[in-house]
Amino acid sequence: CILNVLANTGASFSTGVTFTYLTSSTIQTVSPSSGQYGTLVTIRGALLRGGGSAVTSVTIGTVAAQIVFQNDSLVIASAGLGSPGSFDVTVTANTGAFIAASGWTYVAQATITTVSPTSGQLGTQ
Repeated sequence: CILNVLANTGASFSTGVTFTYLTSSTIQTVSPSSGQYGTLVTIRGALLRGGGSAVTSVTIGTVAAQIVFQNDSLVIASAGLGSPGSFDVTVTANTGAFIAASGWTYVAQATITTVSPTSGQLGTQ
């Protein structure tokens, strides 16, 4: 379609530039639904690149995840270091388009308090 601009003064003009509307992107699944730092999060959907050539960021809440694989229907990202709680997963494309899905939960990091026995051979339990 031709792009028409309407100013707040009521003036309008046609730019002569065409603008193509694209089908909206969707996130269908996010798995697993919970994890901690380093968890590989698999995001499946449609048009995840928002009509562009790349996904530029994935965030869980406000924490950036490192993208390790992407195409238009699948993004895999490594979860960043976040605080426990439930957060939205947001995928942003180089077109500026973004989509979000709710409900990814950061779980508390595991803590190792003791190791027993402290030495042994192959097979020691």
